[in-house]
Amino acid sequence: MEISPIKISEPFENREIKFSGIWHDNSWRFKIYKITHKNNTPADEKTLEIAKSFANSCIAKYTDIAPVYGLGYIILHKGMDSNFIVVCFWAGENMLRTHVMISSIDKPYEYIDKTETGMTVCVWDAIIHNFERNAWVENILNKPEHPSPDEYINSIYLC
Repeated sequence: MEISPIKISEPFENREIKFSGIWHDNSWRFKIYKITHKNNTPADEKTLEIAKSFANSCIAKYTDIAPVYGLGYIILHKGMDSNFIVVCFWAGENMLRTHVMISSIDKPYEYIDKTETGMTVCVWDAIIHNFERNAWVENILNKPEHPSPDEYINSIYLC
């Protein structure tokens, strides 16, 4: 495999990150976050509906590997050259199931599941992943006698 030289198309800039509420679906609860590149538009309702459908398919396929708790988060990232839907949910006490869909900028609603490629985290998504990890440790793992799913789901990243 040939190693490519690093070419950066634009210097790093912080991106707008917004908390967009909690989605309740049956016994599952997901925090919704939106990240938007300066030249893109924030994720809309149609994108959110695609994300919800994707989350439901991930739940249906991947909950038999380890115990799940009905808690997670979704990142709707409208990036520089692609759009991403990242669905994460907690399993097996301390593990995060992560699933990714990508669409092109010119076909923003034609998302393709890319989970199998291993692509899961960019530097902007990592901010949310880090926050969610800390919220899980604080509200669940540090309280083995009385873990608090409600405190976890109500711990939100606000920039």
